[in-house]
Amino acid sequence: MSDTKKIAVIVRDRPAEALRVAGGLTLADDTIDVFILDRKLDKADPEVAQPLELVTELELKVYSNNAENGYPVVTIELDEQPGLGHTREELRDLRIDRAGNPGITRGQFVL
Repeated sequence: MSDTKKIAVIVRDRPAEALRVAGGLTLADDTIDVFILDRKLDKADPEVAQPLELVTELELKVYSNNAENGYPVVTIELDEQPGLGHTREELRDLRIDRAGNPGITRGQFVL
């Protein structure tokens, strides 16, 4: 039985910090997926560009609900997304309340 976990890093309000966290989490040898939500990343900002380059070099899977980011587009509806490998139950853990504030559950980080 493997101890490998699937971790979703949600990139929202503090993209540079969230991308650094995603890169750092790879040290645990878990499966890391990065979800950029609700905004276009400023890839010209060095604070964002450097950790984004690390995420790219580490070949982490990156998704976004904004097509302008240039990553596979996903919705944040509580339904299975083909090809992501996340079940409906796993996506339900990425709760977002009516005010748009993410709910942190099961040790997931929302930055």
